[in-house]
Amino acid sequence: MIVEKDCTITHDGRKFTGDGSYFYDARDGYTHGVVYVDESSRQHRVTTWHGQVLAVAELGPIYQGNYCRLRSVLFELKGVLFHGRYCPDTGNAVRVRSTRRVA
Repeated sequence: MIVEKDCTITHDGRKFTGDGSYFYDARDGYTHGVVYVDESSRQHRVTTWHGQVLAVAELGPIYQGNYCRLRSVLFELKGVLFHGRYCPDTGNAVRVRSTRRVA
């Protein structure tokens, strides 16, 4: 399991802490996690909360979901292929899952 540490920012003297990015092997045999999408360059990337690049990603077209517009993401990390979806209008955090059982 990979867990990112020290995800705290200070704004107007108040501290806010997030969970950061992480990966874990779940009981269902798949690896699950949370990463962040960086769409700022021509080569889309997935990163940690602190912006460290984890992998180059393929982003799918934006489509209308039930509650927000959605976009899919696909990337390979350490030989494991991951996929997920996120709402680009509300943030860049993506819940991902490996495409095959790894455990």
